[in-house]
Amino acid sequence: MNEAPRYTKGLTANLVLFVTISVLVIMTAAYLRFLNRKHANMRVAMGKSATIIDLSMMSNSELKAQGLSGNEIEGEQTGDKAFDDITGKFMMVNMM
Repeated sequence: MNEAPRYTKGLTANLVLFVTISVLVIMTAAYLRFLNRKHANMRVAMGKSATIIDLSMMSNSELKAQGLSGNEIEGEQTGDKAFDDITGKFMMVNMM
């Protein structure tokens, strides 16, 4: 069928998909905000700061201006727990 010049089916389909995508974007943003709050509450319960400061994109001069070395995360050095034995916390399950 020729729908020119209105193209109502095509325009309606585009509008429905645009609204659907807009709703999904809003729902995703709300869910991510919920997860961030939940994670922040878990960090506070463990005695850590609720907010995480990402130092990975800062230059060395910016880190030095703030008095950080780049490896410091809440008083710990990166790799402090690299060789800790945590194998007792896992249980092997044989699936065969």
